[in-house]
Amino acid sequence: MGVSLLIISLRNPPQEDLWRIEERLWSFVKLRAPSWINKMTTEQPGAFNVDYHLARFHRVSRRYGQAIHHHYQGLMDRRRTLGSDHPDTLRSSTGLANSFYAAGHYDEALALFRDTLERRSRALGPEHPDTLRSRGSLGNCHHAMGDYETAIQLHRETLALREQILGEDHPSTQASRNNLARAERALAGEGVGG
Repeated sequence: MGVSLLIISLRNPPQEDLWRIEERLWSFVKLRAPSWINKMTTEQPGAFNVDYHLARFHRVSRRYGQAIHHHYQGLMDRRRTLGSDHPDTLRSSTGLANSFYAAGHYDEALALFRDTLERRSRALGPEHPDTLRSRGSLGNCHHAMGDYETAIQLHRETLALREQILGEDHPSTQASRNNLARAERALAGEGVGG
C-alpha cells in the first residue's frame, strides 16, 4: 500500500477499523523506513516525533494506557533534547495531559495542564493562542473535578482574552463562552455532569 493511500484511509475511519489502520501504518513504517525513523526520533525529535502521533492515535482509539505511555516517552525525549519550555515540548506536555484527562486521571492531568499554562504564559505570553488553549484546558479539568468556581474564573479569563483578540464570533471564542456557561450551570446545580 502506498503512503498516500494509507493517509487517505486515516481520514475519519470507522472506530472498528482503527486497529487495522494502525497495523498497516506500523507495517509500512517497520518495513520501509526504520533507519530514517530511528534517526529522526533520536537525533531530531522536534522535527518528527513518532511517539506523539502514535499517542494521539491511541487516544482517539480510546487506548488511554498506550496513549499515556507514548506521550510520556515523547515528552521525556523532547525535554532532554529541546528543554522544558520549548513549544514542541509544551505540545507534548499538553498531549500527555489530554490523555490523562481522557482516561479520567484528573489529578495527573491537572498538574500537567497547570505546569504547561505557567510555562506557556512565560514563554509565549498570556494572549498567545496556545496559552489560551492551555487556560481553557485547565478550566475544563477543574470542571471535571467538580471545582466549578475555579473553572468559571479560568473560563472568564480565557473568554475575555479571546473576545479581545479573536472577536466575539470566532469559534474558539464561542467554545470559551460555552465552557463558561456549562461551568456556571454546574455551579448552580443545573446539569452538574456537563
